[in-house]
Amino acid sequence: MSLDTYPLRCNIPETYLYIARLLGANGAALTAEEPDLSRGVTHARTSEGLYTMTWAANPGRFIGAWGSFGAATMADIDDYQFGRDTWDSSGFVLTYTVYAVTTAADLIADQYLDLIVAFSRSGANL
Repeated sequence: MSLDTYPLRCNIPETYLYIARLLGANGAALTAEEPDLSRGVTHARTSEGLYTMTWAANPGRFIGAWGSFGAATMADIDDYQFGRDTWDSSGFVLTYTVYAVTTAADLIADQYLDLIVAFSRSGANL
């Protein structure tokens, strides 16, 4: 099966996206549902609802990160939110928090975080 690809159109030159679908594991690091999509990236849990993504090599200039949630039972995540911390350009680490209303909360089995992180291959931090 081939994949048709098209250039990403963006107002920031040479932007590309890192996309991951992470599966909840109450009390443990989120696991990449498609491990091939996470090549060169390690996912870790710091504490309740607090996670990190660490790139093995410099992915470029950090642009932003967006998360959305899915679950086998949608009512379980109806108040979940994604919040990111600042990008650590020296260690290539993105720290983010999953919130249930205003409290940090782990994702459990059958809950997913779909994550998109954007980088640019031009500009500062390269």
